[in-house]
Amino acid sequence: MYHTGMPPSASASLYQRIGDAVGVILILIQRLEDEIPEKAVHPYGSGGLTPRGGHGPLAAWNSQAAMLILEIHQGCRELEQDLKYQVSGHIRTRGGSDGNTTKALEGLPGLVAGLDYAGAQIVAKRLESWAFRARMILGDCEPASRLPRLPGKGELPCPYCGTVGSLRMRSSTGVVTCIRPGCRDGEGNRTMGRMEVGAYSGEMSLVWADGTTGFVND
Repeated sequence: MYHTGMPPSASASLYQRIGDAVGVILILIQRLEDEIPEKAVHPYGSGGLTPRGGHGPLAAWNSQAAMLILEIHQGCRELEQDLKYQVSGHIRTRGGSDGNTTKALEGLPGLVAGLDYAGAQIVAKRLESWAFRARMILGDCEPASRLPRLPGKGELPCPYCGTVGSLRMRSSTGVVTCIRPGCRDGEGNRTMGRMEVGAYSGEMSLVWADGTTGFVND
């Protein structure tokens, strides 16, 4: 095995991330399939491939779900091929069936054990990206949006790094974060707060994890 530059603790953590992501993706793929009503009429295998190798019609599908399914089917098999070549120098090409896709995904954690830390990180991020996008399509999570502004007023700068326009909020939870890399609050933690409405004033304010309070559009 080639654990070049990968400390045991980091290796275990990264391996766990990849194993977790594989398990999540296997569940999310099935949920994405359920979002495609056309599948019952056109039961193509291979993630929507027709018997002749083309793709089924997308017009009646949830096209975002359909395209992500196709991307995952193709991408995980490509990942498996690349990793096998890097680790052993050999390539095994799988067929395009759903079963082969599952086998390719399930085999990724074992193959990653032969990579260095940087290579394993690339695999983890790609898998987690697929999982995140699937959750977005399925409505499990929402994109972060810019903070609301009063008419005629500019965006609120982050009170810690001073960057204008770097604050993002998830409306379902009211959680606010700064997207600037390395931004930390007064206690050295990742910048995070919550939008709250005053019980008496009815005005929105930002309450940060370290106890700092900043008002929107101050």
